[in-house]
Amino acid sequence: MTDVISNFNEIVNSIAAAVQKQSVTTEEISSNVQQATMGISEMSVSIAQSAEVSSSIAQDIAKVSHAGTAVAKDCSQVHESSVKLDKLAEKLTEMAARFSV
Repeated sequence: MTDVISNFNEIVNSIAAAVQKQSVTTEEISSNVQQATMGISEMSVSIAQSAEVSSSIAQDIAKVSHAGTAVAKDCSQVHESSVKLDKLAEKLTEMAARFSV
């Protein structure tokens, strides 16, 4: 009977030790999961910030493109005006030549 109780105590002690080891392992896993979660959260914030910056850059590029289009249009108008001014200068020269004595 004493041997049976002794064997039973050994089994109970072995089970208790195994449960303790599992508890430590579970705590380590929990800590690792928590660290991974924090890392993912930090990456998520970083990605959100990058998306915000990318959006801002895209808006700036659109503004520059619009300004470039406006400048091109203005340059075209200046060119047209210079052509007209050149023609007027030619006519003025012709008219002035008629009045020369």
